Amino acid sequence: MKIWLIPFNKKLKYISSAEESIARNLSINKANSYRFSRGYLRFCLSKVLNISPKDIPLYSLPGKPPKILGNYGKISMSHCKDALLVGFSSKGIGVDIENINRIINIERFLKSKIISEKERMQIKKLNKDSQSKELMKIWVLKEAAIKFSLGSVMNDFKKWDLLNDNKIAKNSFLNLQINVMNKEIKNWSIGLATEEEIIDSSFLVEFLN
Repeated sequence: MKIWLIPFNKKLKYISSAEESIARNLSINKANSYRFSRGYLRFCLSKVLNISPKDIPLYSLPGKPPKILGNYGKISMSHCKDALLVGFSSKGIGVDIENINRIINIERFLKSKIISEKERMQIKKLNKDSQSKELMKIWVLKEAAIKFSLGSVMNDFKKWDLLNDNKIAKNSFLNLQINVMNKEIKNWSIGLATEEEIIDSSFLVEFLN
């Protein structure tokens, strides 16, 4: 398993001609994000697979989970306002990233139908600063689990339960239970979901500075 964190201030990397054609049909902001994310997805995968970025059999449409064609492994990708997160595993994997300074409307979120009553009560017991941190942790862990299962936030967020001190994510609707972990690196909160056993030594994030 490999995880890379890339700040958005890095120079662009190679993307395929097909990916460049896709980018030209997007808005400026989405095109920039697409070029950056696909370029670094290729770059990171080339390091672990020992294949040229040009030869990575990547299938990655805008707004869809990226795939490596063939039997090379599984990938997941996430970005926030200032960084990209890329995850690779021989088994299933899901990753999510958020900037820890993101302003969260806690009251609005607590009134939403997206979280469970158990989570709502759990957050309400905390002070305001702790509420934001706990909400961020729940979000990145569940989002990572949703990406692992190729689901959607609106349909599946409430279906996932975090158990065993936030080390297990369980979805009874899918009859699925996976390992999860949260880690803070510099200005970012990261969520990881995988079939593999997760310990601190295995949850290593390569920071491309």
